[in-house]
Amino acid sequence: MAALIGAGGLGTFIFQGLGQAAMDLVLLGALPILAMALAADALLGALTRRLDHRTDLAAGATP
Repeated sequence: MAALIGAGGLGTFIFQGLGQAAMDLVLLGALPILAMALAADALLGALTRRLDHRTDLAAGATP
């Protein structure tokens, strides 16, 4: 979204690549975004599991 208003970011590469039909530019922007999304998902999933475990222990469940 930032690339649409001229604020830069990885989306700039995607939109430039689409405009020029250059798949390498599209991938240059898309692959890092994909990696960051997967990393954020893994971190938030681990945090959720950790917090759920603490909630279970506080409620009196056995580990």
